[in-house]
Amino acid sequence: MDEIDRLVRAGRIEEAALMYEELGMLDKANEVRESNMGKIKSINMECPHCRKSQPLASKSSEVTCQYCGKNYAVPKKVLEIL
Repeated sequence: MDEIDRLVRAGRIEEAALMYEELGMLDKANEVRESNMGKIKSINMECPHCRKSQPLASKSSEVTCQYCGKNYAVPKKVLEIL
């Protein structure tokens, strides 16, 4: 079950659900799938320095741009929807 929990925390919901199904735990597989419905996995944010867009998948309040290498703050409102 630890491996399934790791998959769920990593956002690999379908893989976790399939593992539950292999164990014959169909209710748990459906529960995992339904718990992920409507959740945002990542959003794109534009770097204020170079204007390139990159995905933000973590709740870090500061990001390093993968294009220009500069750091910038992620607004609190953005963090709330992740």
